Amino acid sequence: MKGRLVLAMAAVGSLAVAGCSSSSSSSATSGGSTGGTGASTKSCTASIGFEGPITGPVAVLGSEQLHFVQLAVSMDNAANKTKISIVQGDTLL
Repeated sequence: MKGRLVLAMAAVGSLAVAGCSSSSSSSATSGGSTGGTGASTKSCTASIGFEGPITGPVAVLGSEQLHFVQLAVSMDNAANKTKISIVQGDTLL
């Protein structure tokens, strides 16, 4: 179960990066004719959601899941020079 969650979060992260890279590559091809600013300084900003048991009787599991998501996002931000942030949600009402 934990492996499936990590795989799902990795898939979501790769979709966010794919969306960012496709928009920057299209602006890079059109930006060459205008000269000036260039697309290499343009960075991608996106948000992904995380919903898990952050409080309550199984908060230990939710805390681990949240830390894995934070690690994956920080590694991706460092590797791809993106600015992806996490929006948290708690499943306990």
